[in-house]
Amino acid sequence: MDRKEKDALILGEVEKIEQYALKLIESLESELKDDLQQVLVLQALKKIQTSRRSIEEISRPCRLLLEHFSFFQQDYSHSVGYKVGQYLEGRAVFMGFILEEWGNVVLNLGNIRLKWRDEDYFYLFYPDKIMLKSKNRTNPDIYLSFTFSLNYTKVHKKFEDIQSDEQVEYWHEDID
Repeated sequence: MDRKEKDALILGEVEKIEQYALKLIESLESELKDDLQQVLVLQALKKIQTSRRSIEEISRPCRLLLEHFSFFQQDYSHSVGYKVGQYLEGRAVFMGFILEEWGNVVLNLGNIRLKWRDEDYFYLFYPDKIMLKSKNRTNPDIYLSFTFSLNYTKVHKKFEDIQSDEQVEYWHEDID
């Protein structure tokens, strides 16, 4: 089964789960008000919607970045360095991500949340970092460096011809 077939299969099942979760929330809305179960069901719904949006709403370069980061999610022996424009800089453990409507990506790095709209950026790939360059220069550039190289995960091998994607501005020759 190739990637597109697998994505179509997963998407169909995730959409069924999402509809079921939405019906559950709607049917129990008055009973779940300010209840732990409401919080848990809403958190689960966000994860389900993130799964669907990872197939439907984001670019292949963004998906590659998120799949690579998922290899060391909540692994305290690996960290992600980040720099956003000239304002925010640091290092933290990658705790996860959420995909919001319209291709908005939210990375949770320790207690920092980095957010960008996928469509507004070009991606520059290096073995140990990924740079997100603003297309319109009104948004800040984002630099993400990591200790777990792209060459270790080999996740990029699942993305045929990723180098020629319109949002990939640079692909380093050392990424095998």
